[in-house]
Amino acid sequence: MLIVDLRQVDPERPDAAGEYALQLTSALVRLAVHADVTVLEPGFEGALPSGELLLLPAGGRPQPGRRCFTAIHELAPLRAGIRGFRRRFGAAFAASRSERVLAPSEAVGEALTRYLRVTADRVAIVRPGLEPGYSRTTREAAEAARTVFGLPQRYLLSFGDAGPAERAWAGATTPSEGAGLVMAERLRPDREQLRALLSGAVGALFTERLNGNPIRALQAMACGTPPIVADDGAFPELVRDGGLTVAPESTADWSDRRGRGSWRQRRPPRGRRERSWP
Repeated sequence: MLIVDLRQVDPERPDAAGEYALQLTSALVRLAVHADVTVLEPGFEGALPSGELLLLPAGGRPQPGRRCFTAIHELAPLRAGIRGFRRRFGAAFAASRSERVLAPSEAVGEALTRYLRVTADRVAIVRPGLEPGYSRTTREAAEAARTVFGLPQRYLLSFGDAGPAERAWAGATTPSEGAGLVMAERLRPDREQLRALLSGAVGALFTERLNGNPIRALQAMACGTPPIVADDGAFPELVRDGGLTVAPESTADWSDRRGRGSWRQRRPPRGRRERSWP
């Protein structure tokens, strides 16, 4: 019997790890038609039910007495020094007590073997995907979301640390006229609102250093919105020619990519020649 633990996931407004966990669980449930699967939904309280295998797709602490599969999403603590010791210790604890460790990217998988000495045969790289039908919303849905949140007609949707995003925005030499910088974390949209906001944005900015789970960039591209990402984590594995990659330590580099000229002069990647609404 397989137990899937989603207790720490917010189903309405999941973070990247929670989004990955929901998708992975949904795929497992569809595939395991004849298997005995118990999903512990958010808010579940009490002791774990009986079962041989415990899957922690959003991360967590393995439970003694059960075979555990644990997902490790964060890359930064694995590469950090003493400053990231506590989170790195938590990842090491989970990895050492798991039969298999799931990684959402090659970057995390490589860091697990290099820095935590997890043997390669215990690391399974399961890249994030998209739910069936996850694509750009209608123009009306995007406009409705923009109105609800009071956003300008043209906006850049930013994820991650607000500091670098705001400094880069202030330093852009040719910002789009009438455009605004919008921090997704401050809006706290639900899942459907986020899809609409991504569909209506002129671009999606990801300033997080050493990101290990690139699912938000994948969602942005699915909505027809080009992502601007840091080149020091898992984003380049997925984005490739679907967006722009920059050196995260350079505020000037971020600012340059966010200027109007960068968007208009760059030839769109294949399959994205025109950004027309369906």
